[in-house]
Amino acid sequence: KNNKSNKIGKQKQKLLSELSKKELIKKVKHLQDDLVSHEEAKQRLEHHFKNVSENNLVLQGQISEDTVRDKGKDVQLEALRTEIDKHIEAQKKYKKITKRC
Repeated sequence: KNNKSNKIGKQKQKLLSELSKKELIKKVKHLQDDLVSHEEAKQRLEHHFKNVSENNLVLQGQISEDTVRDKGKDVQLEALRTEIDKHIEAQKKYKKITKRC
């Protein structure tokens, strides 16, 4: 009788061991699937980040171009102001001269 219960105990252990292996295999498979999903998500994020970085560079380039253009306009405006000031001074001198005559 003792021998029979030992056999049953060993069979039970063997079955539990097999069940544990199957559970572990399932868990490992699940973890591998998760890893693949995370890797795909990581690649999507890296691709998105690359696009955002490229867009940032384009925007910075446009801002730089706009800044240069604006500075050019500022220089032109300053030149026009100087020219206008010269004309105003010339008109004042002309009026002074014409008043004398």
